[in-house]
Amino acid sequence: MVVAGGVEACLHPFTLAAFAQVKVLSAASENPEAVSRPFDVARSGFVIGEGAGVMVLERAGFAEARKARTYGSLASSAVTSGAHYITASDAGGQVLISCGAVRCGAVRQGGGGGAGGDGPAPLDRGLT
Repeated sequence: MVVAGGVEACLHPFTLAAFAQVKVLSAASENPEAVSRPFDVARSGFVIGEGAGVMVLERAGFAEARKARTYGSLASSAVTSGAHYITASDAGGQVLISCGAVRCGAVRQGGGGGAGGDGPAPLDRGLT
């Protein structure tokens, strides 16, 4: 069994000042609940925040033996923190990861899964 997790804790005056300087933060403040809308054509920038996530990973056989409910399976993994540039990731790295995901069967190509409707889409494996 593996407990895997991560955290992004970037709310710091220096970080906020840097993103404000390059003018990528949303300036909309009239309705704070509606400011974060990353896929809206009328967006005015992004909202910086913090988050965390944890997953418990175990071999399928072990989960089956204890009759645990399976929510999904890990088809592939990658590390994408290449430190290319703070506001733009390395396009070559994105291509390598996407091609690897298609090759291992984790996604199908051209399925409309991206924000613009043209990225790889997750395969429906009947997982809940």
